[in-house]
Amino acid sequence: MKVPVPGSGQIYEKSLAALTMLFVLAVLLENAFSVIFNWRVFLAYFSLSGAKTVVMVVAAWIVVYFLNLDIVARLIAVYATTDPAKPVNPAELSGPVSIVLTALILAGGSSGVNRIMKGLGFRSNNPEEEKSPKPKLTDAWVSVRHKSKERVIVTILDKGPAGTGSPAPLARVINHRRQSLAGLFIHRTDRFPGSGGFTVKPGQVYTLKVVTTVKTLLEEDMVFAPGAIVDLFVS
Repeated sequence: MKVPVPGSGQIYEKSLAALTMLFVLAVLLENAFSVIFNWRVFLAYFSLSGAKTVVMVVAAWIVVYFLNLDIVARLIAVYATTDPAKPVNPAELSGPVSIVLTALILAGGSSGVNRIMKGLGFRSNNPEEEKSPKPKLTDAWVSVRHKSKERVIVTILDKGPAGTGSPAPLARVINHRRQSLAGLFIHRTDRFPGSGGFTVKPGQVYTLKVVTTVKTLLEEDMVFAPGAIVDLFVS
């Protein structure tokens, strides 16, 4: 498949060079920060899904700003040039907006840059990849949060397939209070699991039990719907 050339060959070459640099930077950042994101101490104290985005955006901004790698400004300059003899200077277009945009794209990782290159026609889409079916909703998530000061034990017993007398499948538990902002970034000690959810199979009966050294906080049979995300709060 021949890759379409957007405009003249000079525009194509300069655009591809800028995007290639962005792709290489994204790969380098991903590999550099994988050491931190896979660090046991980081995983113990921080929620990976919440803290990773902030860390990557800040790191990408530092790289773009201090190394003067405003790729968005360079791309705009390439396409804004009408006379090859008088090219637009990227430094004239560079500013807080273009720098932040470059940092956000870079923080999105190599896969995000790859999607941009495909969207602009610099890379061909894989037909087999586009036709592959999406994963089925074969799992559900459940989590438990408590406010007890005692030692808390959470047990989940799989009792087998749901039958006629089984509880109705749970799809969601709606809480009146929104989760705290700190809870999205910091690994919680009053929650099981600390972040995300414990994977359970839909259509199965589970006995969920939460006990302390003093009393039982929760003991209930539950069935989960496909793709359910159930966050329970016990006190």
